Amino acid sequence: MLNQISPELELETGEISDSLGRGRHTTRHVELLPLYDGLVADTPGFSSIDFLVIEPVELSKQFPEFVDASVDCRFRECMHVKEPDCEVKRRVAAKEIAQTRYDNYLQFLQEVENRKPMYNKKETRRK
Repeated sequence: MLNQISPELELETGEISDSLGRGRHTTRHVELLPLYDGLVADTPGFSSIDFLVIEPVELSKQFPEFVDASVDCRFRECMHVKEPDCEVKRRVAAKEIAQTRYDNYLQFLQEVENRKPMYNKKETRRK
């Protein structure tokens, strides 16, 4: 993306993986790059994200535009998926919320709902 904004940076990039359909990480360290009278941090990315502790009803609260819209949803705990009179879905349809943000939310929600339970091992105490 930075090369598109400012091609003179000539930052190293990797090819898109055919199997994963996404880029491979080439940044190995944090670097501040001067850009348009400011600085942009080029940082190593991450290859996966885990939702270990968040509950499905809490996920939409991580999307500020959903929080703003949800006050006008018909249901207090609206999940913004199948519920009628959902303000988030209305704003997505009206292009007031980006479709990509909503698609990401749906993907994350599916991951949260389908995650396998984690069990903590109890510490054994010696007497």
